[in-house]
Amino acid sequence: MPDDKIELVEVESGEGPVLLSCRIRRSPRARRMNLRVKNIGEVVLTLPLRSKESDGLDFVRANSKWLERKLAEPRSNPSLEQYFNKGGKVSLENQTRIVVVSFDARPRRMSWSTRTEGELHLSLAPSASVEEQLLSLLRSLAKDWLPPRVHDLAEYAGEKVGKIRVGDQKSRWGSCSTKGTISLNWRLLLLRIDLQDYVIFHELAHLRHMNHSPAFWAHLETLQSNARMRDREINKAGKALMTLGRKLS
Repeated sequence: MPDDKIELVEVESGEGPVLLSCRIRRSPRARRMNLRVKNIGEVVLTLPLRSKESDGLDFVRANSKWLERKLAEPRSNPSLEQYFNKGGKVSLENQTRIVVVSFDARPRRMSWSTRTEGELHLSLAPSASVEEQLLSLLRSLAKDWLPPRVHDLAEYAGEKVGKIRVGDQKSRWGSCSTKGTISLNWRLLLLRIDLQDYVIFHELAHLRHMNHSPAFWAHLETLQSNARMRDREINKAGKALMTLGRKLS
C-alpha cells in the first residue's frame, strides 16, 4: 500500500480562503470517506481504495466550516507527569490513591509501592524519560491488579472467564470477544473504583449477552446499579483520560 500523501487544500474560512495541510490515507477497511482532526491539529482524510483523490479533496472543501471549528478548539495532550502533578489519582486495591513520585539514582531502580495508605509511590531513575517510566509502571500495575479484580467480580457475577488481556487501546475501555476473552485498557487505573468495576461488570455481562439489548442492560443492573448513568460517566471521562500516555505523533 502506498505511503500517506500530504496535500495542500484551499478551504474557505471566516477570514477568507486558507491553505490547509491534509494527510491523505487509503484504507482497505474504509467504506466511505472520513475526515478527522487529530489532537495535534493535523487534518487526516481517509479514503476507500477505489475513491478518487479529487473527490476526497472536494469532501474536505465541503466540510470547511466543520474543519475551521475543530481547528479552533483548544488542544492539549497532557503528560502523565502533568496529570499527577495536578492531582490525578489511581485506583488500586479498592482505594483511590494519590501518586507520589521520587527518584533513585541507583540503576534499574524503577519500582512502585502501595504500602502507604491512600498513596501510590513510584520510584523512577533520574537518567531516563519520566513519561516512559510512568507509562511502563502503570501498565505493569494494571497487568498485576486488573486480572485478579476480574476474577473476583466474575465470581460475584457467577461467571467463569477465560483469557484476560490488559492493553493500550486507543478508545475502548474494555471488550469481550466471542471466545470469552476480556480485554481491558490499562487506563482503568485512572478511574474511580465504581467506574473501574463498571467496565469489568459490563464486559462480564457480555459473556451472556453479546449485544446491548434490553436483556443485556437488565442483567448488568443486577450486577451493578445505575449502569446507564455510569456508562455516561465513562464516556465523558474517556475524552480526557484516553489521551494520557500517548506520544504526539
